[in-house]
This record gives sequence, structure tokens and C-alpha cells, in this order.
Amino acid sequence: MKHRFETATRGELRFDQLISGQFSKTERAIPVQSLLVGELKEEVTFKIVDRSSLPQLTWASMFRKTVKARHLLLVLFPLFYFLITNWNKPNLSSLEIIFIAAGLVVSFFAVQLKIDTQDFISGYDRLRDSKSLSLLKTGSVGVSEVQARIQKLAGVAFGFGLIPLILEPFRIFSLIGTGVLFYFGYFYGSQKKNRFFRDLCLSLTAGPLLAFGILPLVESLVFGFVWSFFIFFSLQIDHFQNYFEQTRAKERNLITSQSFDQSAQTLWWVWGSSIMAFSIWSLFTSQISVWLGTVLIITYFSFQWRKKLLLIKSPVGSDIEKVCMQGHQLYLIFLLLWATELLFKAWLAPLVFLWAQ
Repeated sequence: MKHRFETATRGELRFDQLISGQFSKTERAIPVQSLLVGELKEEVTFKIVDRSSLPQLTWASMFRKTVKARHLLLVLFPLFYFLITNWNKPNLSSLEIIFIAAGLVVSFFAVQLKIDTQDFISGYDRLRDSKSLSLLKTGSVGVSEVQARIQKLAGVAFGFGLIPLILEPFRIFSLIGTGVLFYFGYFYGSQKKNRFFRDLCLSLTAGPLLAFGILPLVESLVFGFVWSFFIFFSLQIDHFQNYFEQTRAKERNLITSQSFDQSAQTLWWVWGSSIMAFSIWSLFTSQISVWLGTVLIITYFSFQWRKKLLLIKSPVGSDIEKVCMQGHQLYLIFLLLWATELLFKAWLAPLVFLWAQ
């Protein structure tokens, strides 16, 4: 396989052409070495290879390598919540459910590709040598091609979302709010490397705005606001897990804006605030016995995780990987408990009531 190497500095026209993949229709530039990542004069060495030597990338393979199941739950769980809580109420038709679910998956796919593209261009993704299997970093696809696919996905998502919008015009407010937050979160937040602002916009978009888009009711906004706490936690634990790489790339967010020891405390308070928000809201929407069981169990597991979290002293090594994996498991345990509570309220509680009669 014939190839050559070329070095370019950020800010040069040649750098933009190489990093975007627009310098040639027959070749692709793969970054192999990056110096001064995050600096204005970042220097990157690219390996130039023939596109014909690279494997063809299908939509299915791109989806599998881009979308993580635990992240997809962030947008699918609200739909599950409304399906269960409105099981005996004609608030959502089957047609709405199908198109909303399809639109959520396609939209999430597009957002993930957008985030991966920004991480690659900023240099952060190129620092994750041992962790990242980014399609862009391996050269499987170029930035310009990903951007073209994002536009196609956005068009498909709009088409899926048009049917629920026609059936319930009040969903237009969710669409408008999403557009506003998307603009500020990705253009202002990303350009200034202010990921805290971007994380906040993402949490509100996938929280109250998404909830209102699924079922346009005031109660949906309250649920969505509670859910946004857990979305924000999921984003922060990813930042904590990649603290070393993100600080090297000078990426600013709630976690990397402070020392590593303080960031562990901050991550715990984000999780604690999420549980507190859920506990207060759920106290008024659940039976006291079910509520008490859910809160006690998740509180026990949370403090077990806290002991291990606060013992971490370094952002590198296997310890932080293990603790963050346990944090993800804690998040999934909570979702399982919440889902069990919802199923009990929807199905088991009425059956128990009828049997008692």
C-alpha cells in the first residue's frame, strides 16, 4: 500500500483541507501524530492514503460504532415513561409512538456524529489513543462525508417528526426550543470550548423539551426537568473518565475547570442532586411504599459508589476506568428501579387492588 506523510499547522488553509478530507477526491488524510493539541499552532502529521484501500462504510456499521446503548437510553427512556404512565389513557396513538421513536433514534444518531466530528476537529479525540475507535481517526470516513450524512439524517428526522407535529401542533414549541438550544449549545458553546454550556443545552433539550415534544402537557415539562439532571450526570461522568485527555486538549467543562480531586466531589454532587430531584418529584407521584423502596435502594448503592469515587487520586490508570464503569452501572440500576416502579404502578398495583376487593 503506497502512502506519504504531510505535516500542517492549525490555521493554515492546507490544515483545513486535510482535516476535513476535502483536499482530494481519491485520497484521505489520517492523523498519526499531533503536537500542541488545543493550541493555536497545533501541528498534525497526516498519513495520505488512497481511499480505495480503505473499507467501505455502511450506515449500519456507522451506527454500531457511533451510538452507545447507554447513551441511547437517554432519549428512549422518556418515551418509555410516557407509554407506561399513559397505558390506559388515549394520549398517544400508535402512529405517534412509531414516528416519535424513529425520529428520536435518527436524531440521536445525527447528534452523536456531530459531537464526534467536533471532537476530531478540536483535537480532543486524537488524544484518546488507547480508547478511541473513532471512525474519523481511523480514516474509515472523512469529515466532509460525515457532515453530508448528518444533513441527510437531519432531513429524515424532520420527516419522522412532521407526522406527530401535524397530529399535535403544540409540539411546535418543543421544536422551536430545540432549535434555539441547539444553536447556542453547538455554535456558541463549542466554538468557545465551553462544554458546560453545551452540556446544559443538551440536558434541557433531551429533558423538558423532548418530554413536551412527546406529550405536550405541563406535567411533561416537570418530568423532563427531573430527567435532565440524569442526562447532565451522564455527560459529566464521561468528562471525568476522560479528564486527562480533555485537560490536555484544553476542553473546558464543569469537571475539567477544577482540580482532579475537586472534580470527583463535583461528580458526586451532580449524582446526588439527580437523586434528590427524583426523590422530591417522585414523592408526589408514587405510592409511599414504592417510593421508599426505590429511594432507599438507590441511596445504598450510591454511597457504596461514593466511597470508591473519592478514593481515586489520578486521572490515568485502570482505577478511574473501573470507577466510571461502576458509575454507569449505578445509572442503569437506577433506571431499572424506576422502570420497575412504573410497571408496578401501571399493571401490578391495579391487579393487587382488584384482588383485595
